[in-house]
Parts: sequence; C-alpha cells; structure tokens
Amino acid sequence: MMAGNSDPPDKKCRYCGKLVSTNDIKCINPKCDITIHIKCADAILRVVDFDKNCFRCRKCLEEYNCELKSKGKCESNSDTMLLNKEIECLTREKQILEKYVNELEYLNAILKSKVPVSATSLSQTSSFLPQSDKNVKSYSAAAKIKVNSDSVLLVRSMNQNIKNIQVEADIKSKVNPRAANANVVGTKLIKNGILINCSDSASLDNLKKCINSKVGKAYTVTEPKKFKPRLMIHNVSSSSVEQPNLINEIIEANQLNVTTNDLKIITKMKYKDVFNVVLETSAELFHDITNKGFLYVGWVKCYVKEHFSLTKCFKCCKFGHHKTDCHSEITCPKCSGPHEKNACTSESLCCNNCKLFNSRFKLNVSTDHSTNSPNCSYLLNRIDNLKSRTDYG
Repeated sequence: MMAGNSDPPDKKCRYCGKLVSTNDIKCINPKCDITIHIKCADAILRVVDFDKNCFRCRKCLEEYNCELKSKGKCESNSDTMLLNKEIECLTREKQILEKYVNELEYLNAILKSKVPVSATSLSQTSSFLPQSDKNVKSYSAAAKIKVNSDSVLLVRSMNQNIKNIQVEADIKSKVNPRAANANVVGTKLIKNGILINCSDSASLDNLKKCINSKVGKAYTVTEPKKFKPRLMIHNVSSSSVEQPNLINEIIEANQLNVTTNDLKIITKMKYKDVFNVVLETSAELFHDITNKGFLYVGWVKCYVKEHFSLTKCFKCCKFGHHKTDCHSEITCPKCSGPHEKNACTSESLCCNNCKLFNSRFKLNVSTDHSTNSPNCSYLLNRIDNLKSRTDYG
C-alpha cells in the first residue's frame, strides 16, 4: 500500500538508503515499516513479493512462506511470475501460428483448384514434343559433338571468284551421297568451298571418288592435314628473344636430339618485361618437352605448357574471326548484353557463347561465367575439337 503522511520524514529506502516520500512503496505487512522507491522495485523483483504498488520485504516474505508451508502450501512468487509471463508469451505465439495455418490452408485450397488444369495442359503439350527436346544433354554429351577429323573432305573451287555458297549448291545438285554409298554427317562452309564430314573412312573414300568423277575438273578435293602440336614457353627474357639463333640456343641448352626443322617459332607475345614464345614442334619432341615441363632458355628456367591457337573476336566475343572482320552486334563478355564491358552495370555473369551453345545443341551447360573464363564449356569444346585435329603421333 502507499506510504501515508504519518511516516516520519527521515525514513529511508531499504534498498538504496536514500530518503523516501509518501509516493513510494511500503511493505504490505501492516506491522512492517519498510519503504522503498518505485524505481527500486524492478531491482528487487526477484527477491521480494511484488505486485503493482505493494510489496513484501524479505523478512515478511519468509514469515509468509512459513505460514503457507504450515498450511501445506509453498510459494515462490518470483518464479510464479516468470512462469506466468512465459505462459502468456506461448499463448500469444500459439494464436499467431493458428492464424498463419488458417491462411496457408486457404491458399493451399486455391492452388489445388488451379493445379489440375495446368497439369493437364502440360501433359498434353509435352506429348507432342520430340523425345530429343525432353532429354537435355550435359557437357559430357556436348564434348562428343565434334567434327570427326579422320573423315573430312575439303572441296574448293579452282575459280577464286566463285563463292562458297555456289560451291555448296553445285556439289549438292550434282553429287548424290546415297548413290556413292557414303554416309554424310554434315557440311560446313569454308573459304572458297565446303567441308564435308563423313561418318567413316569408307564413306570418305567413296564420296571422294564420286566428286572427282562428277566435278573433278572444277574443284579440288583434299583431306585436311593435321596440325603440329604447339607449346608456349613462359617468361623468356627479352635478351634471349632478340637473339637470331634462339632455336639453336634452345636445342643446345636442353640437349635436344633434333634439328632446327623440328622446332618453329610461331609468335612472341610480350608480357611486361618478358615474353611468352609459342613453338610448333614434332609430335615426338612435344611429348618429351611436356613430360619434362620446362626448357632452359638463356639464364632462365622457363616452364612450358601446351598452347592452343584460337582466334576470338573482341566485339561479339565469338571464335573464328577478328574484330575487324566482325559483322555481328557488340556483346558484353561479362553479362552478354549489347554494350561494351566498361559500360556494364550488371552484377550477374552470363556467357553468350554457352547460351548459344545450349540453344543449338539442346544442352544445359552452365552460363554463369564470363566469356573469358578458362572453365567455359564452349571454350573447352573448341579446344577438344582442336586436339582432335592435332597430330600427337
């Protein structure tokens, strides 16, 4: 109960020791004269019996509990209050969860009413799709989609003014693969002619004889030669690169049992203060050097790895041509958008080559990378095709 005006003016708070006023809280026991400040009530909530403007001091609380114990009861008011608060919170939480459950059940009922129509239309649509559209290929399957370099014919016109489209039309109109007993996988336009990919060597021989007999006077029919393997020597010093007899120096420094005809410098690419030198070698020498992993060039031990010469356009990011010969729209190498890389504001990556790769061959290779990524599936496929056209012995 509230302390009355009869309390002496010098009465002090039992908790903080400061003077109390008539507005502070007095022990509920009428025989006790202990008074505390209202602000001190929160601090002693766990050790006294407190309820609104009334509290029971420690001594009175012990007497009160002893009295209850003698009647077969025992009370710890602070624990009781905490439990009541927890029960109140759990009750509120239960009410909120019940509300959410009711809302979810309502939404579920709405969705169930729409699913049968969608499922029926989907099953009806998918039944008309070809089987190849349903089974999406991965990169392992994509790697198999490559030109069979052992069964390829190159047909070129002897007249340099005739376009490759005219060559293709003339060959297809005059030569019948079935009559020649040849299985053709596909054709591709090349400079001044076409490339014909046969299923096997027997088909290649039959088709070659047929083309020579039908139109042999106007066209040259040849089989492509395989490339020699190439190596890149890293971090060659400028003093070594400038030497005119660099090939002889490499042969002597590494005690290679070859002649200068087995090694050929393709290009020298400057990188800061050093050069990366690309060499073309024989198959046997290629294996010897790659197994060792390095070459001594001048005063430096230079590491070596296989090099693949792939032409890439810096405008459309596609392979096979340079920027000066590009007729496509500009493509961002980061997000595949129609803008320059330095103008790109996108935070997501998308490889345009892999996106077109998926569209052409019905694949699902990853596109969440830039076109410059060394792990690009399309780039790896191009390298695999180049390897198939390289003579490793």
